[in-house]
Amino acid sequence: MNIINLYYLLTPLIIYFIITEYHTYAKKWLYKFSIIILSFIVISINMFLNNYYINKYIFPLLLFLNIAILFFISFNHKFNFINYLVLLPILYLLYTFNYKDFELKNNCLLKNPNKKWIYSYIIILSIYFLFSNFIRSKICLILLVFYPLLFPINQYYIHRIFSLVFFGSLKYKLRSLGYKFYF
Repeated sequence: MNIINLYYLLTPLIIYFIITEYHTYAKKWLYKFSIIILSFIVISINMFLNNYYINKYIFPLLLFLNIAILFFISFNHKFNFINYLVLLPILYLLYTFNYKDFELKNNCLLKNPNKKWIYSYIIILSIYFLFSNFIRSKICLILLVFYPLLFPINQYYIHRIFSLVFFGSLKYKLRSLGYKFYF
């Protein structure tokens, strides 16, 4: 079974988690998770209906905003000098972002993936998660950055979005049931 077909089956469960646990999301991360959820909704719609505007404009815009929001999150936390340093590579990602590299085709596959940029994105995000002192789930977030590399590079962002939304929603659902996470 193709893993993307599994996402078709998981979509209703993920939507249930999002709807029932939206009030429990950490306020400091609410904007970031809102962009991720919006990306999930857009990708889910595009999986069923191949939309030109989503493929060409909306998905690249959401990806850009997802990276840019890291500045807002970082400045809303108490952090030290090293946190300023890890924002410089994020700025590099935003500066080198070309929306044409992130156009989609065939219901969520990257048309012309910029491998260099994607690998830079993976390394820079891993460094950001590792050195930011306000992030508790460093190992989990870094694993979620590397997980989509198990699949072809043109599928990287569909796996990234679904894994982030699924595990993020599952974490908040389990937290509301009384489970604690220390990683």
